[in-house]
Amino acid sequence: MRGSVVPILMKEAAGSLGRCTSQYWPSRYSLKGNAIGEANIVNHLAHACLKRGYFVYPEAAHCGVDDPKRRLDLLVFMPRRAGGTQLRVQAKRRLPGKPAALVLKDIEILEGFRPNEGDNPKQSILRPARTICLFVAVTHSRAEKDWWRNPVKWDRQWDKIGLFLRRKGVERGSNRFPATRMGKPMPSWLIWAYWSVARLPTEPRKRPSRRPARGF
Repeated sequence: MRGSVVPILMKEAAGSLGRCTSQYWPSRYSLKGNAIGEANIVNHLAHACLKRGYFVYPEAAHCGVDDPKRRLDLLVFMPRRAGGTQLRVQAKRRLPGKPAALVLKDIEILEGFRPNEGDNPKQSILRPARTICLFVAVTHSRAEKDWWRNPVKWDRQWDKIGLFLRRKGVERGSNRFPATRMGKPMPSWLIWAYWSVARLPTEPRKRPSRRPARGF
């Protein structure tokens, strides 16, 4: 998986999602926020990955930690002789109305994630040749979509995200997908950004104790 394949995956995910949302709106829409849950994004992105022969793992646990707040929405691996590529994905509902800190937290989770080595010793996914982080969200606002592609001054919190999006090596984009609500078309976009990160060292494996096991 090269970094350049991410826009292709996002285009396919948006197309697949649009074919569904043009037929049925999956949950009650609220003006306070987007009703399409993150799982809708993850499912269609995972489908695009599976079609290419990638391995997909939704709700991937952080190494050694059983904490839902540190799980990845989706972990993807494309094995190759050269070591393969690991893709980490975090998805979000509509951004406005939600604290910018939640987006920054997802970026932190993406960059600090460690695969579960304890249950998967010596697997290629633990030491990929390349690791890519992908953040994706859905919005129904053209203004929000335009800001994401060209972030300008907004407020103190969102300016932090804009600064990150303009960072060297961060690629960003958007894909429109058709959606119908109450019999009327509803403009919708997937907005996304991806970047490469250095592989973190995996946690050291604990040596088994040589002490004789005690009874219960």
